[in-house]
Parts: sequence; structure tokens; C-alpha cells
Amino acid sequence: VIGFDVMFTNAAPELAQEDKKFFAALKSHGNVFSALQPVFSIIDGTEELSFVEPDFRLRSKLQSGSINVPRTFGSSVRTFIPTYVDYKTGKRFLQLSTLLIAANEGADDTVPSVRDHFRLGSMDAPLGPDGEVFIRYVGPPGSFNPVPYYTVLNGSWRKSLHSSFFRGKIVLVGRISPLEDRQITPVGEMQGCEILMNATQTLLRNDYIHRTGAATNLILRHLLCLALAIYVWKRGLFSGLRLSLIVGVLWSA
Repeated sequence: VIGFDVMFTNAAPELAQEDKKFFAALKSHGNVFSALQPVFSIIDGTEELSFVEPDFRLRSKLQSGSINVPRTFGSSVRTFIPTYVDYKTGKRFLQLSTLLIAANEGADDTVPSVRDHFRLGSMDAPLGPDGEVFIRYVGPPGSFNPVPYYTVLNGSWRKSLHSSFFRGKIVLVGRISPLEDRQITPVGEMQGCEILMNATQTLLRNDYIHRTGAATNLILRHLLCLALAIYVWKRGLFSGLRLSLIVGVLWSA
């Protein structure tokens, strides 16, 4: 399965020789996916999302998925949304990482079950209040070893890697640039393409970060307050104040 973190939306009036080779490669391989171009609009004070699909000559040869990743606390990318609906057309689009996993499993039914969990094939991801899934990062930036694109084109990758290196894998093709598409994540500043890899790996492993429920949080807060009240009663106001400050900092962290 091959995913392009590239939007093939700029249509050329005539196909170049390179385009024809690309089309032939897409036809012979089959399991290739690309990125949708997002378009944000403000409708009645609410941000709505629609998508531009690839050039019409490509649509029969590859499917496309969203590459949007929402920013959360401190503008950090911690989550992704596995499925979107275009507000203009009502058409559902899977996120690119979700699309790659569905293709890898041969899931023909690409209509997911979406309630408190996102279910499609073997995927069973717990959803947050905005339909988001936490990314379980495999490590700091650079945890995935990139293979330079030119070595694939000229075949020299076989000298440094095993000839079956790509077989049976999900391959994501994208740019790695120190100046473009870099995002803040909980594990450091990371390339957008690598964030997609981490999201894909999260779904591939079915290894999710789960939220603590609202009821559990409420019980924990009440028990903590009760414990602090007992401590103040037993040890005095100033000692209790010091402990309260320490507990407050730890709770926030």
C-alpha cells in the first residue's frame, strides 16, 4: 500500500511524458492513495471544511484521504480525526492514515461505524468529544528511517537495503524539509509526513491512548479534596496549604 502526502490537484492542460508514466504505474500497482486539498470556510461564525479532489484524470486511478491534523493544547498536534464529511457535498472522506490501513487489510466496506468508537475492519479507535483519536507516537522525530526518493527511482536502494524491504509494508511518500510543514508535537517538532506515519502506526497496532471518563474524574477530584481536608484537619492550615499547592501543580501536570 502506497500513500502520497501530496495533493495532485493542479490540472495541466496536456499530459507530459512523466504524467503518462505515473498513470501507467498507478494502473499496474493499484493500491495507491493521495492527499485531498482542504478548503476552510467560515459559515455563520463556524469553521467548515470542504475538499478539492485530485485532477479528474487521476480519480479513477487512486483514492484520496484528508491529511488534516487538528492542533490542541499549546498548538501541539496530539490527535487526528479518522473521518471527515465535506460540508458542501456531504461526501465522507477518510483520513489518509485510516485509508491506508483499510487498504492494507483489504477492507472493501469503507463506511465506518462512528459513535464513541471509530470502527472499520480491525480498527476500533476510541473517539474524543470532537471525533478525534489520540496519536500514540512511537518516539521522537526521526523514529522512522526515510528512504530517499531518488534511490527508489534509480534502484540504488537495493544496495543498502534488503530486496524485500518494501514488501508487505505501508509506504508513505512525502517531503522532508527543515523549512516546510513542520508541526509541534508532544515529542518534539516533527514533519507533517512523519505525523501521518505515527497516526498510521497507531491504527495499525490498535494501540490507543484512552481518556479517563468524566465520572471517574469527578470521583477522583472529590476524593482528593476530601483527603486534603482530612490532612488540614490533622496537620494544620499551613502544612495543608503547602500540600495543596504541590497537589495542584501535580494535578495540572
